Amino acid sequence: MNRREKRFYQRQNQKVSTRKIDRNKLYKTLKELTVISVIFFVFVFSATYFIVNDQNNTRTIISQNPKIINTKVLDISGKMSTASYEFIVNGKKFRGSTYNAYNGNVGDDISIIYSTKKPTYNVYYKEKEIVNIKENVVFFSFKILGIYIGFIFLYLLYEALIGNKILIAKITSKK
Repeated sequence: MNRREKRFYQRQNQKVSTRKIDRNKLYKTLKELTVISVIFFVFVFSATYFIVNDQNNTRTIISQNPKIINTKVLDISGKMSTASYEFIVNGKKFRGSTYNAYNGNVGDDISIIYSTKKPTYNVYYKEKEIVNIKENVVFFSFKILGIYIGFIFLYLLYEALIGNKILIAKITSKK
């Protein structure tokens, strides 16, 4: 039997590689994904907490010496469609924008509540209430985490179904 025939014979009689899930490798991969998910959650929670806490501090300062003024919407911009406005107090111009999406048009009349001591602290009248941290930070962060985990699960399932060799090798062993 020459070399070519020998190789052909070996390939014909070669055992089909069967890989089985290795629990240790699977647990290691799940631990990595858990750590990444926790870091992602902490990032989302921290960013959301900072934003909501900053907005609540502004609302608290305004509530100590509030005054209402009417002005017009100057611009609606951004992905959230926030409205920008400008108002004048004691001959000085002050600018502000809504925290949430504004469902209106440029030029609409809008009520603003501001601090008489520091008019730079101003807010759209409908957004003057202190926001609940539990609802707007904790629940929101868990919702985003759930979406993230769902996306990761679907992505890994897709990769396994199409036969991503790197993924399969990462969680299986030859036995």
